[in-house]
Amino acid sequence: MTVKKRIFEGVRPIARGTVLEEAAAIVNGQRQDAYGHPRDNYWRLAQMWSAYLGIDITPGQSVDMMMLVKIARQANAPGRENLVDIAGYARVAEMLEGSDE
Repeated sequence: MTVKKRIFEGVRPIARGTVLEEAAAIVNGQRQDAYGHPRDNYWRLAQMWSAYLGIDITPGQSVDMMMLVKIARQANAPGRENLVDIAGYARVAEMLEGSDE
């Protein structure tokens, strides 16, 4: 078995619909399966960035920063993947606010 095949073994394919549909499928499917609820992952990320920067960063700000990374990439090299990721981060932000578990 090749390394690539082992890495992707068991990964569900993402249906390519609209950017929003694709982002929702990723956030609510593969990412949640792999990393759990975004609340936990972005809390950890906020703690790491806070320690590194010496200022308090919230989980929501961590998501905002990830969106800015994708916006910067989109400004330099526009592409669907950036848009899907930005939409996915918007969905994560919504989940962190507790408006939709």
